[in-house]
Amino acid sequence: MMPTRTRAGERTAMRSALWRAIPLVLVLILALAGCSGPTRGDTQPSAASGLNLMVVASPNVLRAGTTAAGGSATGGCAIVQANVFNTNGQLVTGATVTITSTLGQFSSPSTGSAVNGPTTAQGLFTAVLCAQTITGTAIVTASVENAFATTNITIF
Repeated sequence: MMPTRTRAGERTAMRSALWRAIPLVLVLILALAGCSGPTRGDTQPSAASGLNLMVVASPNVLRAGTTAAGGSATGGCAIVQANVFNTNGQLVTGATVTITSTLGQFSSPSTGSAVNGPTTAQGLFTAVLCAQTITGTAIVTASVENAFATTNITIF
């Protein structure tokens, strides 16, 4: 048997396909490296408004109040701050933020289980949440337009 001769064009096609694939793979790697990846943290951008929201509570562990002979008891208090910024990272002034809590009661800027008000020039809205006699985990939710963020406060 004699070996079959191959034409030069048959080898060139294979070599050509390989050299075309290498730049394609490099372009895909560069494109994927440029992606920022999934959103991490407690911010959720709002599709309609383009606003982002972050909420923090300090401290996030409070002692429950004890009822005195005269009436309601207030335990420890936490400062709850909501920070509002747009998709470019710029702080938003004057956005109306609503903060609610499943436990405790707000004492500033108003009383109750929910407060609302405008953000400052620094994009902040601040409220004070005080523990009552009920223990557990308070789920604190801040919202602005249709963006939401939550944090937890443990009351013991």
